Amino acid sequence: MANETTADKSLRPAPGVTTFRRIVTGHSGEGKAIFLEDRICPNAFCMGNDDAFVCTDLWRTEKTPADNSGEYEDPTTDFNLTPSPCGTVFRILEIPPLHQPGAKSGVLMHRTSSVDYAMVLKGEAVAILDDGAETVMGEGDVLIQRGTLHGWDNRTDRPVIILFVLCGAGELPGLPAC
Repeated sequence: MANETTADKSLRPAPGVTTFRRIVTGHSGEGKAIFLEDRICPNAFCMGNDDAFVCTDLWRTEKTPADNSGEYEDPTTDFNLTPSPCGTVFRILEIPPLHQPGAKSGVLMHRTSSVDYAMVLKGEAVAILDDGAETVMGEGDVLIQRGTLHGWDNRTDRPVIILFVLCGAGELPGLPAC
């Protein structure tokens, strides 16, 4: 299905999959800036039942403007592919070499109701569109994904790491405006 992507938090990421340190700031009772969290981000979700294909949701907001007041609560404990119509998702995807012996996943074609900013941090990825068009992206390359049906492939012998910021697209037909 084009809009479905499976994630499994009960399946633990494979040894060697990249982890990311997440540092979160907030405010003390006196209004001073403080560090609320400094740890490895616990929100790593295995994609397509593959323990080497991992999506780490670093942060999520549900509305714009975001609310920075109040108590700190990790907003990313459950996986949801798409942000809320007026929200954001900050995530990192690690894609294993999919065409190697023993690979479990294939290309997951999907669409999100969002504008996605994607940057390859490590390795080389292939961005694929539903009409079969594709482009190879290397380290530092950026893709602006505007709600189109797409997928990602890794045709190398090393993992690829891609950083994403997804911004809800509330102006699409059937979705509320922000």
